[in-house]
Amino acid sequence: MLNNFFNWLTLNTNLANSSIDHYKNGLKSISKDMLNRGIIDKPLEEMSVNELEIAYFCIFQDTSFLEKNNRGNKMYSNSLKHYMAFVKDVSKKEIEDNFVKLIKKDNTISETEKET
Repeated sequence: MLNNFFNWLTLNTNLANSSIDHYKNGLKSISKDMLNRGIIDKPLEEMSVNELEIAYFCIFQDTSFLEKNNRGNKMYSNSLKHYMAFVKDVSKKEIEDNFVKLIKKDNTISETEKET
């Protein structure tokens, strides 16, 4: 999933590869730290959009994260922000793909309507 995040950032942002790599590693670090502290119960990379939104809220309540984020010039919060955008974009595309599949299978819809 982290490699997909890296690729998504490459295609959807103007960030330099070094920044993208920092965000990818930052996300990995946040996930590990928050798991170890018991703030989250599974890695961020394994969470759905809803789970990630809850985790995001909990992480931003953690003083150790806030201190680390300040020392890192907001790199960790930016990692989370970009990762959230990535997960939402991927989820949206999956929903759209599933919707198209349902339309294609529906025999009550004419071929012309399906194309539209």
